[in-house]
Amino acid sequence: MTRKHVSIQNSIAGLKSEIATVKRELEKRSRADRERLKLRQETLQGLLRSLETSRALSQPAKRAKTPAPIGELHAKFRGQVTVISDNSLLPQYSGAVDFELILSADRIRVSASKIVISRNSITVESDTRYQAAGRFDATTGELDLPARFLVTGSPFTGDFSFTFDPPLGISTEKGIQVGGFSPQGKRLDQKSGKITLAGAATILDDGNAANNTNLMIRVVGTIDPIP
Repeated sequence: MTRKHVSIQNSIAGLKSEIATVKRELEKRSRADRERLKLRQETLQGLLRSLETSRALSQPAKRAKTPAPIGELHAKFRGQVTVISDNSLLPQYSGAVDFELILSADRIRVSASKIVISRNSITVESDTRYQAAGRFDATTGELDLPARFLVTGSPFTGDFSFTFDPPLGISTEKGIQVGGFSPQGKRLDQKSGKITLAGAATILDDGNAANNTNLMIRVVGTIDPIP
């Protein structure tokens, strides 16, 4: 509270006290005195209104509260992953998978922690150096996650990689058909947290036995907490 505001407050208190005194005197005085006191009362009330206006103007404006920043959301994904291809050298895989989906503070951009899928000697893991950001729409439940995977330990093909390119990547939406594969995900259920991500890609690795192989990945599970 400023010094000026305190001064006005004190003046208002004094005027109110004086008006109360005049009001009490009105009940005791003669008619002639009452007319004089009424005039005094009206003058004091006018001054009071003026001071109250000044007080309102001198009061510092209230600062709007800055909303607390919302940080990144790390949501745990748990479910099943299935990978199939049109190359007999790459066996179909289905198994449990868990990883984190990392949503930006505005809940629009999304990325994922390392995703690892292992079967016997073969390991498929996401390439964390791949920088294409995904996107999330909280209104519709659409989630698109571009990703690159590195495959190591395959005894028949050697090491290779494949990429699910933007804008969809592996997605809740209907993806582009690749070979005989037509990926179709399912949007996030805001009540249960259930979601399906799917995507199809072609392995492009000249000299590798897996070159020109088409494959599809499908990930079915739940997200907790629900963004």
